[in-house]
Amino acid sequence: MSDDRSRAREVGRKARRRLSRIERVLRRAQIDEYIIVERKQRRVSAAQRGVRSVHSSDQRELEITLFRDLRRGRASANFTVSDDNLSAIDRLAADAAARAGHGLGPEWRLPPPAAPARVDLADSSIIADPEGVALATMEQLLRATTGRTKRSWKPASTSVEVEARETTVLTSSGFVRTKTESFLQLDATLRDSRVSQRIRRRARRRDDLSLESEMARASERMKASALASQLPAGRYDLLLELDAIVGSDTLDATGPARFGWFTSLVAQADAQNQRRGLARYGPGKSVYGTRKVRGDKLTLSSDGTLPFGWYSSPFSDQGEAVRRFTMIKNGVADQLALTLREAALRKTISNGGVRNIVVAAGKTPSAALALPGKRPLIRVGYMAGLDVEPLTGEFGGQLGLSHGLTGNERTPHYGGVLRGNLFDLFANVVFARETGFHTWYSGPKLLRFNDVGVY
Repeated sequence: MSDDRSRAREVGRKARRRLSRIERVLRRAQIDEYIIVERKQRRVSAAQRGVRSVHSSDQRELEITLFRDLRRGRASANFTVSDDNLSAIDRLAADAAARAGHGLGPEWRLPPPAAPARVDLADSSIIADPEGVALATMEQLLRATTGRTKRSWKPASTSVEVEARETTVLTSSGFVRTKTESFLQLDATLRDSRVSQRIRRRARRRDDLSLESEMARASERMKASALASQLPAGRYDLLLELDAIVGSDTLDATGPARFGWFTSLVAQADAQNQRRGLARYGPGKSVYGTRKVRGDKLTLSSDGTLPFGWYSSPFSDQGEAVRRFTMIKNGVADQLALTLREAALRKTISNGGVRNIVVAAGKTPSAALALPGKRPLIRVGYMAGLDVEPLTGEFGGQLGLSHGLTGNERTPHYGGVLRGNLFDLFANVVFARETGFHTWYSGPKLLRFNDVGVY
């Protein structure tokens, strides 16, 4: 532990020396507090669409936020500086300080520095050789897709993006820390004469992509898709697999929409929504309202310390320590997601906001969960799309590949439109006992939403 503290102090000293000139500029700019975020990135992209191409780039960027305390409240402004225009920082800081007077908000202060948690964020092989990892991942993907002669499909396009990133956050309140992270993104389209299958995955470690099993699953889905028929409209029980729970469309989303089926639950826990009176319920209240609960009561947490979670971090870009906290406990709203600003307004400690989602496991074995009940049971491999209104819970979605389960029979289907309210769904959900991890989700491997209308 003492070695860790010594290393942290040494990193802090180096960061202060590196950013000392910028600090001097900011102190001259008539501001009260500031946050400096320095990002150093090495990005490598490998793509193959007939011809293979590899591109790499190095970038250093400074993001600076200034705060001024005026009689009417606290004002802030933000600007970004790259190595190309670092010489203009004096002018940019002065412009931002003047501009800050137009962005007033409630009074609050940066808190004293708090010790961040230790979080695993980096694949050492990516940090050491991002180019090598990008090329090795591409080769592994191509071997997995072309190495078995019985497969009739081929990769139409593949791309791999690898990033090694070092981020330093320094604040005027005395916080200074550096974190090292790795990111890996895969996007591949497989195609034969009849069907195609797109695979999108994100992970911090190469091993977490599980390419062999991912390609085997894609092969089975393509075979099933070639035989699939349109899912008839009706009332069904939906059994969601991990890929359907997380959803590849969430990879491009921002805000609460990053969390797919959990979008509205995350939005209700947002302290700003609570302060503005936009949330449907508050701490201590049932998340189901007047609905009768016919399934498992939900326990939902945010965990920014989850090892190699996509949204994990020991601290935020504002210098606040990230903590695990419970948003919902046995169906009752518990703690709020508190950013630095919202925590300061409440005179409490920030938890870093919502990061990765952790759902408590249920008591039902997966095998029992996959047994049909009163209504037809549909096992959903992935979603073709999901759109959720964060505050109301109203949603629309489209099923991708699914299977109707009847005894030992599995009938493949495509399509099927969903419409409804997420709070209705979660009042009638059953969670599997077995758990798994996928990108930003840790929880039951299967969710069963009972009595869902498909149109």
